[in-house]
Amino acid sequence: MNAGIEMSLQTLARTAQRDAANETAKDFALWSIIDLALRSTAGLVNHRDKMRALVDDLHRATASGRLIDGSVLDADDACLLVATSALCLGIPCRFIAERYGQSWTVRLGYEVDGQWETIDCMNQVAMRELDERIVGEELRP
Repeated sequence: MNAGIEMSLQTLARTAQRDAANETAKDFALWSIIDLALRSTAGLVNHRDKMRALVDDLHRATASGRLIDGSVLDADDACLLVATSALCLGIPCRFIAERYGQSWTVRLGYEVDGQWETIDCMNQVAMRELDERIVGEELRP
């Protein structure tokens, strides 16, 4: 196992749980995430549809791959935003690190009817076979 990757997954998990638990929403950016999550998934019932809607809205909001401040959206940021939104909506999730050759990326696992599925928050296309996968801890709302 790769200790550095595991530590990164733990950091992402702690941040998502902390942000989702901030019920007072004093932070405007966090309040915006919660509001966006609720609006993005209005009328949707199952977790799969809600997760797809969250990822789709993330990509509409960052069409150029950049955030409002001009910084580039990476897989960690995208998964953190979607995980925080998912937790706010009551969807259990977990971060998953995947290695393709020498490159690592992160994806998001979420629970649907007691089963775990994976969504790629960046809509990346793997150009080679998966070499290694490390699954992070389950995050419960």
